[in-house]
Amino acid sequence: MQQFFFKPHPALEAIVSSIGIMDADFTHTIHPSSYHYPWSAQIRLCFYIRGNFIGVKKKAGDPFRVLTSSFVVGPQLSDTYLDFGKGMLTAAVSFRAGGLQRLTGVPVAELINQETEAALLFGPGIALVERQLQDALGPEAVAAVLQQFLLQRLSQAKALLPFDYAIGELVQQNGNISVEKTAALSCLSKRQFERKCIERLGMPPKLFASLTRFSRAYMYKEGHPLLPWIKIAHEFGYHDQMHLIHDFKRFTGHTPSVIDKDLTSSLSLVNLFERGT
Repeated sequence: MQQFFFKPHPALEAIVSSIGIMDADFTHTIHPSSYHYPWSAQIRLCFYIRGNFIGVKKKAGDPFRVLTSSFVVGPQLSDTYLDFGKGMLTAAVSFRAGGLQRLTGVPVAELINQETEAALLFGPGIALVERQLQDALGPEAVAAVLQQFLLQRLSQAKALLPFDYAIGELVQQNGNISVEKTAALSCLSKRQFERKCIERLGMPPKLFASLTRFSRAYMYKEGHPLLPWIKIAHEFGYHDQMHLIHDFKRFTGHTPSVIDKDLTSSLSLVNLFERGT
């Protein structure tokens, strides 16, 4: 299995955080072909390029539902189980907080817990992107196709607002800024700020901040599986280890000690897709 991480073109940095690509043959690897993706505020534009189509389900006991060849993953406020079959090549554009809404105008609250066909948000031009991806030779070429598609749409993006700068600062601080201070940075009242968060982020600011801190801690643990949880709790601004355990049980359904057992064979998709946020 190979994973590739690309930073966005400088012109896209205010909207896109990263491009992640996974090329996997699960018939010749220790990694399982399934992945339990925890709650996440991240929004991704995903493309199946070749191999098995991706299956998804929200409850462990449900059957997998096969996704389309391109789709947008909205913020996930529930467990998500993914299955990649015997192997596949897939690519995902990860958006900065508020980035997709700036680019498409779609209220993010409508995308919560959804995997939406990409053409419904980006139009029929997605079909051309899919064909170009299938012809692309190598991960660099795949990333170039995605960057070009987004650069062509950049003129349609809404202008940056103080809100976007404030949310960017909240993310950089791992969610550890109060709602009142972030609202002030946005040049909005607290109530106006909370409404803007629903529109741009799909959720209230306190939940977004908690998910940001959790996702960054989870991502870091996937990248550093031997690092003790107590050090991760301190690094990402948790009051103590019990605070971290509470969030992990809320957003994964498991304690950190259970997660530890799965990390050695994990696909580490949070680390791949959310690393640039």
